[in-house]
Amino acid sequence: MLINMLPKRRKPMSKEEFLSAVIDLTKNSNNEYSFDQATMTLAWTDGPSVETTWERLQNPNGWKAIVGVPSDSKQGENVPPSTLFIDRSFSPRTVCSSLVRFYGSKSRYPDLNSTSDMDYIYGILRLDVTLEHFKIVDAITNALLERTTKLPSDTQGYLEAANLALKEVGYEALWAKAFNTID
Repeated sequence: MLINMLPKRRKPMSKEEFLSAVIDLTKNSNNEYSFDQATMTLAWTDGPSVETTWERLQNPNGWKAIVGVPSDSKQGENVPPSTLFIDRSFSPRTVCSSLVRFYGSKSRYPDLNSTSDMDYIYGILRLDVTLEHFKIVDAITNALLERTTKLPSDTQGYLEAANLALKEVGYEALWAKAFNTID
């Protein structure tokens, strides 16, 4: 007796099935997804990672995701019609938390000109924001946010300004203040 243990190939998801899955995701999720069907762009702030969102769409066979908006794609690049653009942005709280986590794990301020430091920070930002919270990280983040109220709205500009604010006030000073606020 011969048993085929190889997985069966899944047929590619049609555009109608894919659109239905994306629309269901935007309607039935606790997250604030928005979907622009004209540009095939799914957008949200913070919340789940791109990977988690793709899994929630049931890993659609035959479709690919491009992180960025259609205007960011390279001129002349042939983007297949079975493409979903992902526009995930980050709140000031999440950006500040990534800086706090970086310092907490590396015991130094990040060098935003260093590829490895930026890879580490963007690695933190790629995580599911909804997964884990630590009291001390949240308390230090709150203290940093108090000092960074009027900063640029774009993620990179905010990251640079918040990093400067963190250096000016000092991680240790924020840690001491934050430690006194947690129970």
